[in-house]
Amino acid sequence: EKGLSVASVVARKHRVLQCFLTEMLGVDADAASKEACTLEHDISDETIDRLSSYMDGAQPPTGRMGHCRGRDACTLLDCKEGDTVKVATIRGPRRHRRLLDLGIFPGEVVQIRRKLPNQSVVVRVKGCDIAISPEIAGSILVESCP
Repeated sequence: EKGLSVASVVARKHRVLQCFLTEMLGVDADAASKEACTLEHDISDETIDRLSSYMDGAQPPTGRMGHCRGRDACTLLDCKEGDTVKVATIRGPRRHRRLLDLGIFPGEVVQIRRKLPNQSVVVRVKGCDIAISPEIAGSILVESCP
């Protein structure tokens, strides 16, 4: 019975890791499975729980959100034209893939170029201007650059 319990935990870790690697990072399914096999034995239950929650679009733990002019959980919608901010996290896993393709990911510095009347935000990333819908902009949490 204890063996089944341990196997169940390891299998869950494998599924979460493989899902993260394929869906969020775009790793090939076979390579992701091999990587998950390597990682599943050493990664903590707490880290797997956090990773699973992150992929489900849950809020990051308190104290992990970005800050913008002294406020918690600032999104691109809260920024002003001309602000330069660093992406802290992105809520909602379905949005990650497209944003990664555009060069927008945690740690990336973006400049707010324009705020459009329809609430869309135009940001400059790696020298390119990109218009982001209000729904997506509201899911991108940022922090002020030092």
